Amino acid sequence: MGFKDKAWIFCLIGAIVVIIGYFTPYVSFMGLMQLWLFGFMMTPYGGYMIPWTGDFLTLAMLGVIIVIIAGLALIFSILMKVKEDSKVMKILAIIFGAVILILVILPPLLVSGYMALIINFANAAIGFYLILIGGIVLILFGILGLALK
Repeated sequence: MGFKDKAWIFCLIGAIVVIIGYFTPYVSFMGLMQLWLFGFMMTPYGGYMIPWTGDFLTLAMLGVIIVIIAGLALIFSILMKVKEDSKVMKILAIIFGAVILILVILPPLLVSGYMALIINFANAAIGFYLILIGGIVLILFGILGLALK
């Protein structure tokens, strides 16, 4: 029993961290406004759901794709436990982690106008970082699971 057999635990943790990151604020603008990937916005005047149009639609679609991929990573990390020496599962964890990393970095690059002021890397909140860390954990321990004996 080496690290190679325990890589599934870290991939499971990475997927769970991504899912938790989805349900925490993605952006915090000057501490006054927080925005979640699923379209909820909290301001000093209260919270409300944003209609999925324009840049908010792009943000919401990327968020849905991220949570679906994290769910698949969760399922495949559990399957890694069942099939203890499966290289395919570890390669899939690396692919899922890479896709999650790309999708979490895309929103600040895709938005325009007023949304560009709110959604940028300087205003990233804990949800952004949790999803980023979860994707990195998936990639890192997928690679380590393949490399170490």
